[in-house]
Amino acid sequence: MNGGVEFTYVEDFHTQCLTEKVIAARESLVLDNNFSLFEENSSLFDDNNGKFWQNPAFPQ
Repeated sequence: MNGGVEFTYVEDFHTQCLTEKVIAARESLVLDNNFSLFEENSSLFDDNNGKFWQNPAFPQ
């Protein structure tokens, strides 16, 4: 994962392409219109498609 942070989909389901896109956006901090990152230390962020992703460093 090249030292990146791995996010886990809250409903325990994800697709590889979305996971890779989230990681790439998160690591580059260049977010396109499909991603709206909450605060840096937020436990969840929304991909604007109704899916919420959880940062494992900030468990619910």
